[in-house]
This record gives sequence, structure tokens and C-alpha cells, in this order.
Amino acid sequence: DKVFWYKAEPHPNFKLLPFLNNTLSESNNDNKNLFEGVKQKIKKKKLKIKKIKKKRRKQNKILKN
Repeated sequence: DKVFWYKAEPHPNFKLLPFLNNTLSESNNDNKNLFEGVKQKIKKKKLKIKKIKKKRRKQNKILKN
């Protein structure tokens, strides 16, 4: 078996790594923000539904009486 020794050339993308990492973390933050936004929207919707249910309950009580 022959062992090949070769001079390791830095990969051309190596210089881009920090840049890539930055963009990755940035997009990660964007995703987090998106997720937070979605969570907020869901919360608001749930609150709306709660309010509507309360209203319906009141109306039902009035109708029963």
C-alpha cells in the first residue's frame, strides 16, 4: 500500500466560513423572530376565540332566561 502525502491546500470556501456562519446565525434569528411572531398571532387568535365564546355564553344565558 502506498501512502500519498500531499500539501493541504486551504479550501477556496474556507475564507467564506465566517461569513457563512454569520448568515446562518442571522437566518436563525430571523427564524426565531418569525416563530415568535407566529406564537403571538396564535395567542391573539386564542384570545379572540375566548372573547367570542364568552359573548356566546352570555347570549345563551340571556336566551335561556
